[in-house]
Amino acid sequence: MSKIKAFKAVVYNPKVIGDFKHVVCPPYDVISSQAQDILHERSPRNFIHILLAKDSPLDDKYHRAGVIFRSWLKEEVLIQDEQPAVYFYSQQYVIRGEKKTRLGFISLLRLPDEKGSAVFGHENTHNAAKLDRFKLVKQVRANLSPIFIIFLDKKRIIQRVFQKYIPAQKPFIEVFDDEKTAHKLWRLNDPGVLKTIESSMDNENMFIADGHHRYEVSCAYRDMLREKLGAQFTGEEDFNFCLAYFTNN
Repeated sequence: MSKIKAFKAVVYNPKVIGDFKHVVCPPYDVISSQAQDILHERSPRNFIHILLAKDSPLDDKYHRAGVIFRSWLKEEVLIQDEQPAVYFYSQQYVIRGEKKTRLGFISLLRLPDEKGSAVFGHENTHNAAKLDRFKLVKQVRANLSPIFIIFLDKKRIIQRVFQKYIPAQKPFIEVFDDEKTAHKLWRLNDPGVLKTIESSMDNENMFIADGHHRYEVSCAYRDMLREKLGAQFTGEEDFNFCLAYFTNN
């Protein structure tokens, strides 16, 4: 079984939302309360309304996030790609006056079974943070942000595939965030190339750089659904995978 898998991403519909600047937000665990307020006010369709909904005495924020997610799908604010793909993702930013670029790709990562872990972690996790994300994923029933995986890229897969297939394409998302970081995403959905990427990753050691709580929550959610399925469980259901961003830098 391959460690990674191409998938049909759910993305914002550019015909509906226009400028991506109004709807993107950072990972939930780096958003301050002040930034949360700003993002909530920026647009009623900003992803913060799902990823980090505000507490309210009137309703349950996790249930509300699930309702919003499903309504955006119904209204085609969010749409699902028609073909499985791997999504190449670059970030350009400046540190101490020097321009830097991080390149990687987003795909699904197979969660570990009883035989061992698919990745190596290094961070202690906290129950409160895991409970928060678990409540959210139970309501939304989707991966909302990728975990961050470092791997050695022994076969130079990122550079080789990117250089061969990506430069001729226009990114389907290109946006500057509030920190002036430029984000670009490209789809790669050629079946032969996807098979090459998937097989090349099988022998790579993977290390979680960020997202330990989300990874453990994905495993717990998988275990819950596996128990419900009982003998019908195959190991290939969507919940056996989590969303992951892979890079070697």
